[in-house]
Amino acid sequence: MINNIEKLSLLSGVSGFESEVAHNIMKQLNKSCDVHIDNLGNVIAYKKGDKKPVNKIMLTTHMDEVGFIITYIEESGLLRFSTVGIIDPRIVVGKRVLVGKNQLIGVIGTKPVHDKNDHEENNSPAIADLYIDFGSLSKAETMKHISMGDIAIFESEFTKLGNDNFMCKSLDNRVNCAVLIQLLNNFTEYDIFGVFSVMHLVGGQGVKTAVNTIKPDIAIILDTTNASDIGDVSATKQICKLGSGPIISYMDRGVVYDQKLYKTLVETANSNNIIYQNKNIVCESNGSKGVQASNFGIKTLGLSIPCRYIHSQNCVMQYSDINDMLNLLEKALVNINN
Repeated sequence: MINNIEKLSLLSGVSGFESEVAHNIMKQLNKSCDVHIDNLGNVIAYKKGDKKPVNKIMLTTHMDEVGFIITYIEESGLLRFSTVGIIDPRIVVGKRVLVGKNQLIGVIGTKPVHDKNDHEENNSPAIADLYIDFGSLSKAETMKHISMGDIAIFESEFTKLGNDNFMCKSLDNRVNCAVLIQLLNNFTEYDIFGVFSVMHLVGGQGVKTAVNTIKPDIAIILDTTNASDIGDVSATKQICKLGSGPIISYMDRGVVYDQKLYKTLVETANSNNIIYQNKNIVCESNGSKGVQASNFGIKTLGLSIPCRYIHSQNCVMQYSDINDMLNLLEKALVNINN
């Protein structure tokens, strides 16, 4: 699966521009599933199993990644931009990006430190103060290659770290796209629906429309969670840890998960010696609130994989956590129907 994670992570798929990722996923699922792309761009797959489930089950994960959208072209040829999704301005200065349809290489720049006043030097830069430089010397030259509304992504390489870790852009959430692809292709016990959603990072519009199409009884949301087991972060503030398995959530911001589903997943993990963890802090939102409140109410659960440096050029994850996630899902889908 690691090769597929690399392939998916290097694709371009900023929120609202996920078609490259969607078509790649479609090709991987065509032989095993009934699959289509809906009006909004979600990939919706149906995998017929050996048995009809007691409940209609939907698993969903998002395809989109954070990035940048061009908002202004200066006379000098430099590009001003806004972020798509939440990106910390402190991590982008000096980073390489790929801009526009032709993925031209550029760099995110700011005023040199030598020219900053005391206030600027002692505070984080605002996105409005940054620009992308891709070598153009004039607005006219830039407009031959770049238009307003074009997007840019982090330029990144898939790199192994140590024996079991690796880093790349957009591991949130292409890792779970790879997990769900493998699950749909290999799981044969019961019918399942899989949704690869769009625009999660700008409001979750994709999964909201997909859930109204499928109308599941049970929804399992697959995402990543920020692993803060780093530096001098205290144990009580470390949301989760790399290498400690998938996170089975009992609550996230704005949603309390179905307790029966939660207990089933915990019992499944324990009975199969699959390591797992809970979050130390109730935090973030993964779109499950909108899913849970759809139609006449949907039994919902959040499952995630720990990830360091989310929404950056180099997210870091551990392969054992991904294997444990896939193993847990395969076993749990059987237990949910027993």
